[in-house]
Amino acid sequence: MDAIGRPHIAYSDLPNSDLKYAYKGVAGWQIEVVDSEGWVGHFPSLRIDESGRVHIGYYDDSDYDLRYAYQAPGSIDLSWNLAGTTLELTWTKTIASAYWVFGAPNVPHFSPGFAPGYQYRLAVLPPYTHTWSTTAGVSDPSENWTFLVMSVDQTDLEVARSNEWESSTRR
Repeated sequence: MDAIGRPHIAYSDLPNSDLKYAYKGVAGWQIEVVDSEGWVGHFPSLRIDESGRVHIGYYDDSDYDLRYAYQAPGSIDLSWNLAGTTLELTWTKTIASAYWVFGAPNVPHFSPGFAPGYQYRLAVLPPYTHTWSTTAGVSDPSENWTFLVMSVDQTDLEVARSNEWESSTRR
């Protein structure tokens, strides 16, 4: 149980040989695959630290080794791919309730935030997502777009933030 009484569970999905993590948030149960490389997830043990981050220890039956997974302490690696005029953002997954994608054209001081309307927020994506595509700003060379991805918890508080990516750096 976390500090406000919500349950969190780490478990082995035996048919798929995956380590999974589930928690009950305001939208009900959320489930994430934490590790799926090989025959993993056996004998999981979960701990929630003082800052609310999840830590999971488990056994990897493929390598006969103990493994450790934890909630990233504040950073997401953001990369991009451009195919024609479609930009695809890809990021590393964290343990999160949702991912928010922010982007804005020609913003000298890009500062996504929690202001009314969540300034510059383009999309809200489910926890298992790690890609997002758009054509906004990539077909017009005069526009310089800046993007970032934010991981939020079940109460919409920021857990991690990606590096910023500027569309001008790919031209």
